[in-house]
Amino acid sequence: MFSKCFYIDIKLNHPFLRKVSTSKLAKEFLGVSTDELWKALIDQGFLSESRELTDKGIKAGGEPKSFNNVNYVAWPSSFDPLNRNLLGIKEVGSKLKVSPQRINKLLNTGGFIEKATKGWSITKLGRRMGGVEKTYTPTGAKYVLWPEKTIDNNRHFKQIFKTLSNSDIEPEKTEEESPSKEKSTLNMPKGKYKTNDGHYVRSRAEVIIDNWLFENKLPHAYERSVPIEEQVVCDWYIPSFGANTTKSVYIEFWGMETDMYLERKKEKQAIYRKYSEELYLIELEDKDLNDLDRVLSSKLTGAGINVAHT
Repeated sequence: MFSKCFYIDIKLNHPFLRKVSTSKLAKEFLGVSTDELWKALIDQGFLSESRELTDKGIKAGGEPKSFNNVNYVAWPSSFDPLNRNLLGIKEVGSKLKVSPQRINKLLNTGGFIEKATKGWSITKLGRRMGGVEKTYTPTGAKYVLWPEKTIDNNRHFKQIFKTLSNSDIEPEKTEEESPSKEKSTLNMPKGKYKTNDGHYVRSRAEVIIDNWLFENKLPHAYERSVPIEEQVVCDWYIPSFGANTTKSVYIEFWGMETDMYLERKKEKQAIYRKYSEELYLIELEDKDLNDLDRVLSSKLTGAGINVAHT
């Protein structure tokens, strides 16, 4: 029988599929590694030790499929066999001693949730962090549950929750611009050049860009850790806002020419391309500073942000 075949996992991205492969379920809907999900499926009896679909797996919605002569198992995108301790927003607020409304605003600013017609919907980035979207049946309002492990240990969540406590803010230090910013924004010393909105940046060129964002009333964060698996710190982050923006915007200013810096630049560009469906990258160079108003306005328009109407 087909259901007794040995199934291996492949990635499918067809928009009309109601079910997804194991790797897609793991990475894009549960925010865990594929190996962790395989183990859970076997431990919980949804698959046999040889990764064959069991009766329990079929009852849970598992379905044998084939693509390019490769057999695999597809699962409902809402399926979660991990038995994680999921927290609602009220529980998260209680845990951090702040209001649920404040938590939702922070998660929205971080790009993990977005406003729905009723309630809050999860974004692709939020799914990568392990969030699970639910619907309150009586009203149709959407809400998101978060694994307790994510709230406690995820470095991206630590960064946005850092704003809740002044005791976590690093004292001001001065340091010349470094070719690599990817160590940690939680422990990164501030730059020495102060901008009009109070940010401390690492070069005079960055002062010009930051002041431009401030003067054009664009909400932005400086040196924000990008919420992806890889360790990447962007120069500026602009959260999605307004009717025309569906992605958060990340700005990189390439201001150095050393071999180490250029190598890291290539690495970061490749990473941004990997997540291009979720992140919008704007790249700036020294030459753009001579006509920043035109160049950056044009690039922001491509992201759905009309500076003239912000």
